[in-house]
Amino acid sequence: MASEALDSFEESDDFQDSGSDYEATIKASKRKKRAVLGPKAVVDEWLDSYKRGREVGLLVLINFIVQSCGCKGVVNREMLDSMENAEIISTLTKEFNEDSVNYPLSTPGPQLKRFKAGLCEFAQVVVRSCRNSLIYDEYLFPSLLAMLTGLSDSQVRAFRHTSTLLAMKLMTGLVEVAVIVSVQLQTTQRRHDMENSKKPHDRASDRLEELQATITELREKREELSSMMNATFRGVFVHRYRDRLPEIRVACIEELGKWLKTDPEDFLNDGCLKYLGWTLHDKVENTLDELKNTLQSLLDEEEGALIELMMCAIRQAAQGTPPVGRTQGKKMLSMKDKKIQEQDKRRITTHFIPLMPQLLTKYSADAGKVSLLLKAPLYFNLDMYNSAQWLEKHLDLLLSQVCGIVEKHTEATVLEACTHLVCALCSDTYTFSSRAHLAFSQLVDGLTECFSAYSSDLLQGTADENDLYSASTALKRIAALSCAKDLTGWKLFDPCVELLKSRLESRELDKEAELKRLKKDVRSFCRVCQTCLPLNQTEIRDQAFELLCDLLLLYSKSSVRSDPALQALVHLPSDTLRSEMAAFLLDFIFTESEDADLDVEGEEEMKITLLQRKRNQLAGYCKLVLYGVLDLTAATDVFKHYNKFFKDFGDIIKETMSKSKLISHVQSAKTVCLSLQQLFSEMLTENHSRQDLCEIRDLGKRLAMSFGIDLHRVRKPLVALHMDGIRFAFRDPQEGEEQLPHVTFLEILSEFSFKLLQQDRAQLGFCPPGSVSSTVRDSWLESSSIHSNLHTPALTSTVQRQPAKPLASGKPTATECDMGNGFTELESEDEFSSGSQMRKVKPVKRRLPSSSLTGASLDQQDLNSHLTLLSLIEDNSAEREEAEIEDYESDSDRDSAYTLVHPGDTQVVENPIIDFRAIPDKRGGNM
Repeated sequence: MASEALDSFEESDDFQDSGSDYEATIKASKRKKRAVLGPKAVVDEWLDSYKRGREVGLLVLINFIVQSCGCKGVVNREMLDSMENAEIISTLTKEFNEDSVNYPLSTPGPQLKRFKAGLCEFAQVVVRSCRNSLIYDEYLFPSLLAMLTGLSDSQVRAFRHTSTLLAMKLMTGLVEVAVIVSVQLQTTQRRHDMENSKKPHDRASDRLEELQATITELREKREELSSMMNATFRGVFVHRYRDRLPEIRVACIEELGKWLKTDPEDFLNDGCLKYLGWTLHDKVENTLDELKNTLQSLLDEEEGALIELMMCAIRQAAQGTPPVGRTQGKKMLSMKDKKIQEQDKRRITTHFIPLMPQLLTKYSADAGKVSLLLKAPLYFNLDMYNSAQWLEKHLDLLLSQVCGIVEKHTEATVLEACTHLVCALCSDTYTFSSRAHLAFSQLVDGLTECFSAYSSDLLQGTADENDLYSASTALKRIAALSCAKDLTGWKLFDPCVELLKSRLESRELDKEAELKRLKKDVRSFCRVCQTCLPLNQTEIRDQAFELLCDLLLLYSKSSVRSDPALQALVHLPSDTLRSEMAAFLLDFIFTESEDADLDVEGEEEMKITLLQRKRNQLAGYCKLVLYGVLDLTAATDVFKHYNKFFKDFGDIIKETMSKSKLISHVQSAKTVCLSLQQLFSEMLTENHSRQDLCEIRDLGKRLAMSFGIDLHRVRKPLVALHMDGIRFAFRDPQEGEEQLPHVTFLEILSEFSFKLLQQDRAQLGFCPPGSVSSTVRDSWLESSSIHSNLHTPALTSTVQRQPAKPLASGKPTATECDMGNGFTELESEDEFSSGSQMRKVKPVKRRLPSSSLTGASLDQQDLNSHLTLLSLIEDNSAEREEAEIEDYESDSDRDSAYTLVHPGDTQVVENPIIDFRAIPDKRGGNM
């Protein structure tokens, strides 16, 4: 940082006040502190003073520029108010010390670099700090740029040099701001057009007015920025790019190169490029060097873009593949279209066959460009290499260039591109394939010889780093070519195996000790990740959650099932970790708070990135459920957001429900019911309204659609869901609760009832459990949507009835039970947890302060207990008192790889192997 520039700014801030010695000491200490903090702190403090009085603030800034020029003159308030810029500059010129030719920007030695860097950074910070407000106040920047324009035309070299440098840096900052505003304008205009294209009854008039007002404001800002940029370009650059001082010419050309790259839409035209052409006649070496650097950077970027454009054109002509973003519906090519496409392919081949070796030679050192160029011959009509004798020499040149590129590069993208081309050229379908085989065989010979030369030293342990690098790069190239050519004849297997054996023997691994250490490290790392989940640092928190999802899946029982030796590595999540991960869903995935806080700048890209991150995290959590790491009931924290977040996560949640049915149709249905019960219980703890109940009913309606239309297939799950729902609705009230507090839940349950078979409806409405009379139940069934005109489908031949299991003495028989009548229900919670021990976990949102849960209301605490994953499941004794549901087997039950067992059975419950990666990702890619 250039302390001289900052000090001069501070001196200009208090130039009118000499003060006492004490004040001078205070000011000196303040200057030292600000110099340490840097230009940002200085600019912020100056902006505060400018907002208090813009004339005084502008005066401070002008005097800072004057002192940076090395002038001892001072511009006072009277001069600023009564004199034009030319008069002020004339007065300052008279006070300038003309005896000395030195000024801060011409000071030799390291001071020059420090001062120049500080002055340039100061100009950039000023623009960045003002870009959202003060840059448009029509006073600060117009006045500042007018003063710099006048100084740049001065006969005094110090004024001209310093003001030109500052004007060019400010211009660069304005160009960057203009690009940001242009992007915002395009984004807002696109939103406006999308909203306006909707049907009249779907348009949001308020939204349209808001977008139109934003468009108008952005256009005004863009016009104001363009006005300031044009004034600076014509008032400073056009005159100073040919200044007799080389340093001034260099400053102009350097910044022009930045404008061309930052905003090519406005500057990459004849009006600006002509100044680069005129500068070619400059005889000063520094100016020509800067011009060369500017042109080189432009050419590199332009060449890369041109090569990509060329490849798109070649691919489209040869295969009919449109560029990215222009893909339309599938179109069947007619015979005429195919003939035209073949003709285009032949023309492209004829044109590029002579050019391809030259292009590869030119860009052989550039990995990015050569990777693109190597794909071009794949779209050629390669048979044409033998169509004429003059084309065969170009084949030899192409083979030579490909071999040279393999020997020069080790980047995976380049070697992969070479491999694809080698595979195509060596195909037996071409008559020239023998020549290609010969060329690449010679290449493999050289690589094998290089590897063999160092293999003995590697085996003996005497190889140095250079030997190791040479052998490894040769082997890397050989491995890439092995994908396109059979390398069996080179007998590389034995030396590679010997190297592996020597490495393993030297390590002397203790497998048991390594497993113990690994298990300890895994648990320790999981604890660290768990402590990071509540952090405010978004990046750390998200990484911790994603790592936990991957680690828990990697070290789950299903992952190590194939290798019994790895059973000791199984790591199951603790209750607290399960609770933390469930809370993470509520706090950071199923929330819209982060989206609302996004700024306008780059809003669309940030929202897409944020949504993609949330989708990945949700997919990771769902995998843990489906692979048995978490209980199936943990999916309630996902299912209950299906309706509200359907647009963003609907496909993931739907696929999770579908895969959960492969584990168990019945348990999946019970989990759906549990999700609705939790939402209903949450509603009771708040000031619930009819609207809240309607939202839960809408969710129930959407969840009911996931059961399909095959009523026999979903008969058993639906009966289990209704039994859980009815039991919840008519459960006995807790102390202090009103009578039947959950009976309204029947409205939600009715969304599933139209799928029940006729006999199941009658049996479910036979009589309620407990002390509730059958009249209450029957009245609900009559008024709900359970009854429909659908006929009872006949049972298919695949349905097998099993006799009801005898109940222990003291329990009601199947005919006496209010819910029985021939059906067998799952006997215990163990079946619900798919063989794993179920634990009560309460996902609490961290944003709620702990003080909000007081001991004043025991009833509220009891209702809050419904948020737990398992509190709504009846205990084993209650389950045994219920009638059994008739056992039968559906097609899906027989096909499922998941086996349910009753408590006490010795059969092992195994999870199905589910390919969860098949879940589609509407943003691109699978989960």
